[in-house]
Amino acid sequence: MYALLAGDPPVGFALVTLRPNIWYDGPVALLDELYVRPDLRRQGLGTALLEATETHAKELGARLLEINVDGEDVDARRLYERHGFTCKSPGESEPDLYYSKELR
Repeated sequence: MYALLAGDPPVGFALVTLRPNIWYDGPVALLDELYVRPDLRRQGLGTALLEATETHAKELGARLLEINVDGEDVDARRLYERHGFTCKSPGESEPDLYYSKELR
């Protein structure tokens, strides 16, 4: 796991988890959280954090970067799609679905 910070003092961060995956030679990176202070959004900080996340994940050997996004978070979806992320697997026409269950 690693975190990237934007600003001094920090006004945004990216939190990333790396995990093994049987489909890739290296680890898979999961962007657990990307946050920019609301009053500083739309100034390129999210883009800078996302690009730094991709670069650092590649340096650590990751072959895939995954992001879970709430369906109603249109701004986040727009940001990720602008940077080449998709919710469809290659060759598929239907979007991928993400399921979760809290384990207690």
